[in-house]
Amino acid sequence: MRAFVEQSRVPTFVNGMGRGLLPADHALAFSRARSLALKQADLVLVAGTPLDFRLGFGRFGDAQVVHLCDAASQVATHAELAASTAGDLASTFATLAESGAPASTHDDWATRLRDDEERSAPRRSRLLAADSAPIKPTRIYGELRSGSTAMRS
Repeated sequence: MRAFVEQSRVPTFVNGMGRGLLPADHALAFSRARSLALKQADLVLVAGTPLDFRLGFGRFGDAQVVHLCDAASQVATHAELAASTAGDLASTFATLAESGAPASTHDDWATRLRDDEERSAPRRSRLLAADSAPIKPTRIYGELRSGSTAMRS
């Protein structure tokens, strides 16, 4: 997947099961601007995850949707798809990366998404540091992620 993302230069979001496919600090890896990205996209490629309530059941405004799954039984039948495929996702992404398709010009869009994420950083920082009762789930996540021992006492 990383080779495909880098070759095509597309902004990329991963869910929990996809974490680690791109380093969190990768120029094309995003985590907080998904809503904005999905509203602005003309094509959304969803790989290895169902088009369920977490992804608006595959409705992304005017965007065409491509659904890549590892089994034919997982391809969405309730959404209008521009294309779909089922099979080994590593092979699918390798084939896409090797296709030689020219890199897209999404740099301006990626910059807008990065700016959106940076604008939300102060709010996230406040939630991560919140000393409220009951404790904010965001703070628990942040402390677990950083390996902090403050909550272990």
